Amino acid sequence: MDKNIVKLKKMVEKHLHHSKDEISSFFGQPSRKSDDYIWFFRMYKLNIFHEEIIFNFEEDKVVDIALVIYFLWFKVKSIYYFEHQSSEYKILNF
Repeated sequence: MDKNIVKLKKMVEKHLHHSKDEISSFFGQPSRKSDDYIWFFRMYKLNIFHEEIIFNFEEDKVVDIALVIYFLWFKVKSIYYFEHQSSEYKILNF
């Protein structure tokens, strides 16, 4: 299994159905492009790599989580967990 899917799976197991307060206490403040229904968090690894974690909220609870991998500010891979569609992981390679 892809290491990024494993990482997202751990995040889903740990943070799915958590409230906004629980997410903000764990990750801090979301980025400025966030709104009431979707929160973005950037995690920097090296100067050329970074990840973005995206939480979708419904009635103050996390329902969907995405992990986006960037290389030199270009999107390389997106991995999604959509609970309401079919509760599965989806990968988009760019």
